[in-house]
Amino acid sequence: MQLCRSSPTLTPHRSVYKSSLTSGIHSRVVTKLQRLSGCDMIIFSGLGSRMKTPKGEVFENVNACLNTMGSMKPALPVPAGSQWAGSLGPLYQMMGHVDFAIVPGRAVSGHPGGPTAGARSLQQGWDAVTAGATLEDYAADHPELAQAIDQFQG
Repeated sequence: MQLCRSSPTLTPHRSVYKSSLTSGIHSRVVTKLQRLSGCDMIIFSGLGSRMKTPKGEVFENVNACLNTMGSMKPALPVPAGSQWAGSLGPLYQMMGHVDFAIVPGRAVSGHPGGPTAGARSLQQGWDAVTAGATLEDYAADHPELAQAIDQFQG
């Protein structure tokens, strides 16, 4: 832990980390260990079929990032793995706040309109969430979001 804590450039990413069903260590424990080692953002398996992480486990990791741990500051939760514009609403609803980030690699680089369109689709997806609109309704006037829905939903 001292080695991890002494590295100011450490960005933990444990997308290869398997659930407690295969490792015997619950991901919540790994999240807390990362936080104890000084991480200010923690990337962990998020919602979606690719990561096969139950919603409850994602929520536990979010709480492990944000709950009080002595005098330590909270860490920014970063649920990762197949996150796209359609993930933003469910994540926001699950967490109840905007203190989270995502790793939208596939949503940007795999967007049929290219990376710029992928980035726009994420902004449009968030705009839909904050406007209280469904993705499908919002996509009617936003072609990048419509393409993302066709590409990634399901």
